[in-house]
Amino acid sequence: MNPSLSFPFARRFVAPVIVALVSLFTAPAASFGQTNTTKSATGRVAAPSLGRYIPSKNLVFYFENSGTTLNAATWKSTAFCKLLNDTKLGAMIEDLALKGIGEAVKRSGDAKAPTAQELYGWFQGILKDGFAIGVHSLGGANGSQPAFVVVLRNASKNGIKAVVDRITSPDATKKTISRRTVTIEKAQSGESAVWMEGDDLLIASFRDQKDLAEIIAMIDGKTGVASNLPLRNELFASDKGFTPIMAGFFDISTVPMPPSSAQLGFNGLKRIDYRFGFQDDALYSVLSIVAPSPRRGLLALLDGATFEKSALPAVPSGLSGFMVFALNPGAIWEKTTQMVRDSAPAGPNAPIPGMLLFEQQAQKVLGIRINEDLLGKLGPRWTFYLDIESLQRPGGKPRGALTADIKDQPQLAQTLDKLFTLIIQGMERQAQANPQARQPFSFAKVTGSTPGYRIVFAPGVVPAPYNAIQPTLLVGKKQLVIGVTEAEARAAIQLAASTKGRWAPTGDFKTPFDKLPKEMIWLNVSDPRTTLPQMIARTPMLLGTMNAAMAGQARGGEPPFSLTLDPAKVPTAADIAKYLYPNTNAATLDREGLKIITRESAPAVTSPATSAITVAVLLPAVQAAREAARRTQCANNLKMVGLAFHNYHSANNVFPPAAITSNSGKPLLSWRVAILPYIEQGDLYKEFKLDEPWDSPHNKTLISRMPAIYACPSRPTSGATTGTTNYLAFVGKNALLNTPKSSSIREITDGTSNTLAVAEAQKSVIWTKPEDISFDMAAPFNSSELYSLHPGVFNALMVDGSVRFIKRVVPPATLKALISINGGEAIQGGF
Repeated sequence: MNPSLSFPFARRFVAPVIVALVSLFTAPAASFGQTNTTKSATGRVAAPSLGRYIPSKNLVFYFENSGTTLNAATWKSTAFCKLLNDTKLGAMIEDLALKGIGEAVKRSGDAKAPTAQELYGWFQGILKDGFAIGVHSLGGANGSQPAFVVVLRNASKNGIKAVVDRITSPDATKKTISRRTVTIEKAQSGESAVWMEGDDLLIASFRDQKDLAEIIAMIDGKTGVASNLPLRNELFASDKGFTPIMAGFFDISTVPMPPSSAQLGFNGLKRIDYRFGFQDDALYSVLSIVAPSPRRGLLALLDGATFEKSALPAVPSGLSGFMVFALNPGAIWEKTTQMVRDSAPAGPNAPIPGMLLFEQQAQKVLGIRINEDLLGKLGPRWTFYLDIESLQRPGGKPRGALTADIKDQPQLAQTLDKLFTLIIQGMERQAQANPQARQPFSFAKVTGSTPGYRIVFAPGVVPAPYNAIQPTLLVGKKQLVIGVTEAEARAAIQLAASTKGRWAPTGDFKTPFDKLPKEMIWLNVSDPRTTLPQMIARTPMLLGTMNAAMAGQARGGEPPFSLTLDPAKVPTAADIAKYLYPNTNAATLDREGLKIITRESAPAVTSPATSAITVAVLLPAVQAAREAARRTQCANNLKMVGLAFHNYHSANNVFPPAAITSNSGKPLLSWRVAILPYIEQGDLYKEFKLDEPWDSPHNKTLISRMPAIYACPSRPTSGATTGTTNYLAFVGKNALLNTPKSSSIREITDGTSNTLAVAEAQKSVIWTKPEDISFDMAAPFNSSELYSLHPGVFNALMVDGSVRFIKRVVPPATLKALISINGGEAIQGGF
């Protein structure tokens, strides 16, 4: 049974409900109303748990949000609540939420769909008043347990019930059960019901009405319900200043697992618990993976070294963030290989598993024992820090390194030297075998008292300003370091040997650090003030980029999804920053399992609770930004082609021909081959046999060496696309290129800035093949031949060397006028 499809309410609003849960803390706190309830001795409003409506029998998943009204005092004391209310952020989020919901409702096409204001009010009601969800296994002792129960508090007061009543199917029936009026609808695999318990709304999915009667009997008797579960009450208990307002669990032990899971140790997983709430003025969460000792299989890899917060490894001062983790790679390798041995098939003819074969070959060929000579020498404490943004500042230098404690420095240095010597020799042999192939990087041995190696990138491989990065590995007395530059690596080595210049929790870092557990296996410290305020302040720009990406995905005739924001409604970076302070994310491991503890001033990607949400929100903007960069690179490729065209013209008084031809005029090779000497590919040009066609045995071997400027960055770069391009020229009597020779600038009477030379095309051709877009002045032009993966536009090279982003909706007549070099047409409107 699929519960989400068994009732119209779930069918129409499963996505909005998810949005509501995801957006739980993004509404301004000023909109949270108070209810006529009384406070308990702890300062929290006393109210019964919504778990009193959810059966505990066969309960697999349970999640409850007690609501901000019941926790108003603690919520309003948080930095995040103040950030939403005391700056423009809350109003900005509300504005965007209403617009986004409105766009979604408009596209739903559902006449019964709620308005944006109704849905937003619904979301606020869920946030303010709370909800609970219980999911039950089917096939319990009596074979008929409910699939799920959802409870929404105060639904008759916050407008949710009115929405549900409006969307209820006309085929639904009403039935009185124990003095309740229940709306029931049949589905393929069972039935669903909606009814009220006072002001609270319940939605349940079940197999038959015996289950419904059982649910109501439990509610009336107040027995066998989730609110009486010791685990539920334990999760909601206050602890050392932490006030949970949301909590839940997932009972993994009830989920059937394949036999192989026992070998991997997954049968040792018992439960996942989650708690979210407030600690002082911070957002605080604890995610617990209950896997008691002794752990087996992959779970056993969790067991190992830890570190104390009072004994951090060497981390330089002045960082806004860093990561420390405990890892014994040697122990992990040993446990993993032992698992592989235990699960490998027996017998003299049985194949050797790849991991064990690799271990054998490393010792036989390289003379290196993977564990004893390499991995076993590293750990247990590791650090990682990185500040690439400093490169964007005037005179800035990259900062960053990965460091690890080491054991037996002479042995590790000898092993690494052997490895790098073999790698360098292999690269040298490859270069000798194929001298024309360009190697993007090489290794150089670092001179000095500390042994190591540096990566040297070939010119042009890494764009400025990131070409300042030259990863360097050094083996110091106490630490192995991989720095973003040699200077950074040496600084990390010196720091490990000194007590000065190390990071210490001072200022705003002290309180979050003091709240950390004493012993950890992982710690991430970050300061959102370095990035979050600027990101929020740039929201209009991010929306513009997202809108551009969405415009290219709009289906025929449908208006693109678009969100706009008045810049005057956006808070400044300075306003945001003063409510923020450093975040911490730590993991601990004990006999019961793993705990991930997050403390933050505002939701950030360091939090397991918010990382998925943040990624989901930012992914369209990130993808759009990447696509904008790819579109710009594509335009630069065409600009290089344009420059080559003009250099060819300077040498030959005409633009290149559409094809290199034989003595009889048969096309052999494309214009892309003809301009190779003008794009710094003269050596490749000399390798072609110009009197043979593109698919001759010799010339075919050169297809795979297509210059990078013929490849649009947005196109796939493997498989069938290898050696192909979608940069095609317009070929014909009245176009720029023709055969056996092309036009000169004097012949382009329409003007070089108004005439197309090359454009992105729908089809891809082998770059050496003389195949392009045919143009006939007397025939209609098929505009569908022009296309790109850039949203909404394609790049086109004009004869003057400029590149235009041309909209795909440009009329064919306009395109035809742009292609002809001497038609004298008047080009109407923009393109």
